[in-house]
Amino acid sequence: MKRFLIKVYEKDWTFKNTLKEDIIINNISYSLQKNWWQSDISLLLNLDYNTTSIIITDFVKIYLYDENFTNWKLVYTWIIEELNRNYKQSENTIELVCRWLASLLTRLFYNQSNYTFTKIDTASNIIKSIITYFNTIYSWSWLNTSWIVDTVWNITIDFDYTTCFDAMNDINNLVNTFWFIWSDWTVYFNNTATQHNLTAWLDIENLNINEDWSEIINKVIVKYNWWTYIWIDTTSITDNWLFEKLYNKTDLDLTWATAFSDEILLNNQIKQKVVLEINNKYIFENIKQWDKLKVRNLDYTINSTIEKITNSTSQAIVYLDKYDTIWKVLKTI
Repeated sequence: MKRFLIKVYEKDWTFKNTLKEDIIINNISYSLQKNWWQSDISLLLNLDYNTTSIIITDFVKIYLYDENFTNWKLVYTWIIEELNRNYKQSENTIELVCRWLASLLTRLFYNQSNYTFTKIDTASNIIKSIITYFNTIYSWSWLNTSWIVDTVWNITIDFDYTTCFDAMNDINNLVNTFWFIWSDWTVYFNNTATQHNLTAWLDIENLNINEDWSEIINKVIVKYNWWTYIWIDTTSITDNWLFEKLYNKTDLDLTWATAFSDEILLNNQIKQKVVLEINNKYIFENIKQWDKLKVRNLDYTINSTIEKITNSTSQAIVYLDKYDTIWKVLKTI
C-alpha cells in the first residue's frame, strides 16, 4: 500500500511541520513531461479554514513509501502559490495549489551583464551557466548540475530578453537531447534512456492507440537565403499520394534548410500515439519521461519513447509519441 509523507518548509528551508496522512482528502497525482516540468498539484487538507501554519511561499516536499521504497522516495517538491480556505458547517478545508520550482525559470530572464547577448560555447557549459545565474538570484543554490552530461562541439546562440526556461529549451533543441529538473532539483541534460519492457494484460490495464493520417507532408519546399531547397519522401508519395508544403525561411543557410526539411518529413508521416495505463505490478515510479518502453505479448509493435507520465496512487498513465516534433523550434529560427 502506498503512503505519502508531506513536509512543509519556509522559503529559506527552515522545517515547519509534517502533515498527517489522515488530513489529506484528495488523491495525490502528478505528471512529468520531457523538456518541461512536473505538473501543478492541488492538496486538499482537512484543516480549519483559519489555519496559519501553512502560508503562500512555503515549500512542500512529498515522499512516497511502499514495499519498493522502504526508505521513503522523494517524488515531488513544490512551492505553494495559491491557498484557498473553505468553511462549511460540516467540514473545514484548505486547498494548497503548488507549482513546481522550475516554473520560476519562466519568470527570470537570462542575464550575462545584459539581457541581449550572444554566447559561443558547448551546450552543456551554457546550460550550466544558466543554472549558475539562476542560483545567484535565488541564493540557496536550489538547482545542481551534477547530471549535466558534457557536450563536445561549440554552438552559437543569441539571447534577447530570453527567460531561463526558454534559453534551456533553445539550447536543448539545437543539440537534439532532453532536459528535466528532478524532485531533488538535479538538472538532467543528456540523451541516455533506460529500456522498460512491460507485459500486456499483466502490467497494463488499458491501451489506446491512435493513428493519424491527416498531417502527412512528403514534399517540402524551403525558400532560404534567396535560394530554394526541395526535399521529397518518394516512398511516402508512392504509399500515400503527394502532400507538399512551402516554408519561407529566408534567414536559413543550406545546412539549416536541409536539417529543417529532414525534420519536417520525419515528423509528418502517419503518426501513432499510444497511451497506456500501468498498474502497481510494475514499479512505475522508476520510469523517466525520456525512457524507452516496449510492450510484450501483443500482436502489435509498441516500442517507443516516453513523452509524459502521470503518476497516482494506483496507476501511471504513460504517453508515447512515436514522432518527436523537434522541428517546431526550428520553424521559429
